[in-house]
Amino acid sequence: DALEVEKHEALEVDKRAALEVEKQAAVAREKREAAEREKRHADETLARHEAGEKRAQVAKEAAMKSTTEMLIEMKRQQETKGQERHVSGGDAGGKGSGTGATSSSGDSKKQATPADAAKAVWDDHFRFWAEKNIPVEGDSGKRRLFQRSCPFWNPPVVDPGSFKNGFIYCASSETIDQVRQNNLLGLLPAGAHLFGKKIGPGTAIFLCRLDDHAEKKIDVDVYEMVPGEPYPHLRKGDTVRTIDRSAFHGKLPAQMKIRKIKTFGVEGIDRHRGFLVDTGAPKTPPPTSISDFRNVSVTTERKLRDAKPLFPILLKNSERVELVLQALHKKQTQTFRRKKGDP
Repeated sequence: DALEVEKHEALEVDKRAALEVEKQAAVAREKREAAEREKRHADETLARHEAGEKRAQVAKEAAMKSTTEMLIEMKRQQETKGQERHVSGGDAGGKGSGTGATSSSGDSKKQATPADAAKAVWDDHFRFWAEKNIPVEGDSGKRRLFQRSCPFWNPPVVDPGSFKNGFIYCASSETIDQVRQNNLLGLLPAGAHLFGKKIGPGTAIFLCRLDDHAEKKIDVDVYEMVPGEPYPHLRKGDTVRTIDRSAFHGKLPAQMKIRKIKTFGVEGIDRHRGFLVDTGAPKTPPPTSISDFRNVSVTTERKLRDAKPLFPILLKNSERVELVLQALHKKQTQTFRRKKGDP
């Protein structure tokens, strides 16, 4: 009887062990199936997302292509209309010059109006610039003489491809004026290594004015290093190169020669129109500058906002330089159109 009881108990233990193993196998199988379902769901979701992004990209490209084609067509139509108006205006002017005496003698009661006076001034300007071979349109109802895009009114900005990077020299207005007068950049000895490392043949140099309680401003003029006179690469503790010991009151011994490569024509107009003091000596006009940096890159705008005197701002690629050049060119154009006197 004891043997029978032991055998029965052993069988019961084996059954319980088998049930436990089967239960664990079922749990593992359920976990594996659940993981596979989650993986399939994630793959399907990712596939749907990628398909949606692809459709959105295709739709965006199609919309951009359609918009580009529409703008090109609109520009072509405007140019065609402008040419037609120019031709018709020339014909009308020729006919008017031939019949002017008859009409004036036939209608002696007609009085000259302000519009006629404006038209006469306009025609006079047109003849003046036509004699100088400046391409402008005749009067077509819109005053385009000073808005016409041509090399005379809007000098082409220096090809941005010629600039690999940029260097914005930040200092007080007094220091910037000395930079412009002497064509020298000046820094403290601790910053002299920046001249050798960050300014090369393809570097555009800008001047930024930082004054207390005043807006930060970048002068319109653009500078570059003097070819063949790069600043030597210095190590910490090396003697800096000083060109003019009297410049900057002797406070900025690290100096580098620069030259102006783009004036955008603004200063030339101011001097031509005569900025003279009572003594008759020439007076340097205030340089044109920009203080609105919303059109430059976000990184450059942030650096300008946090700029400090004698801590230069580096523009690491030609795209950032191009945005600054475009902002300066826009400011120059606005200033030029405001001063429509004789160039």
